[in-house]
Amino acid sequence: MTSKTTRHALVIAAFLGGSGMAVAEEQAAPAEAALNDAEERMIALEALNKMGSYLRSIESFKVQAVTSTDEVLKNGQKIQFDKSVEIQAKKPAGLRADVTSPYGERSFYFDGKTFTLHTPRNKFYATIPVSGTNGEFVEAVQNKTGATLPLVDLFLWGADDAAGDDIESAIVVGYGNVNGVQCEHYAFRQKEVDWQICIQEGETPLPLKLVITSKNEEEKPQYVSVMKWDAAAALDDKAFTYTPQEGDTKISFNPVAEQSPAAPKGDDK
Repeated sequence: MTSKTTRHALVIAAFLGGSGMAVAEEQAAPAEAALNDAEERMIALEALNKMGSYLRSIESFKVQAVTSTDEVLKNGQKIQFDKSVEIQAKKPAGLRADVTSPYGERSFYFDGKTFTLHTPRNKFYATIPVSGTNGEFVEAVQNKTGATLPLVDLFLWGADDAAGDDIESAIVVGYGNVNGVQCEHYAFRQKEVDWQICIQEGETPLPLKLVITSKNEEEKPQYVSVMKWDAAAALDDKAFTYTPQEGDTKISFNPVAEQSPAAPKGDDK
């Protein structure tokens, strides 16, 4: 799956290990029998909106995720790449994302005034002025630099009243368990992707697992993210401000053109 497809699906969707999405047939069957298509769609979309509203209401949080992305080789073989992601956020303006993979590291900093992208392994960093809330920052930084922060599009779900218009079908699959946490399992279909999400049951509807399947390729590559949350994290404002270390070199972002990736490069996997 290309990163562009993944980003597109994440925006539409709202955000491996031994944890799974266990759904029993006897749990899913009653929902299928009792609900018509319109009712299921309404319930599934309401669950997404409730999740989005809750995420935007949290004053500060930390989320850790393991993501897995399929890449299709020219011979049709699928290769899976994993990343570890940690996001720290504090309202109204404070966000940090650290991404680690076998191919490199990237850290994103936003303190309400400045955005910095740092590659610790290569010791490069680029910075530009950006102001506003965390939500405004997420959109502005992509327009200005082409950089897309991992998972954060989940927090925008529900802010756009037309967000569900592209969803062709939505179903209530049943119940699941992710990392020992009970959740509700929903599945959606769109023109280019099928996707599923597990949302924690109860008064804290946190997204626990997201699965996106691309329909643009015969091999149907997938993107999977499994998340662990601390929705009451005590965060220090210093975490959102980047301070250059000895040996770090400042560079500039590449001009944005046709969704071109932002510099610095070298950590694309």
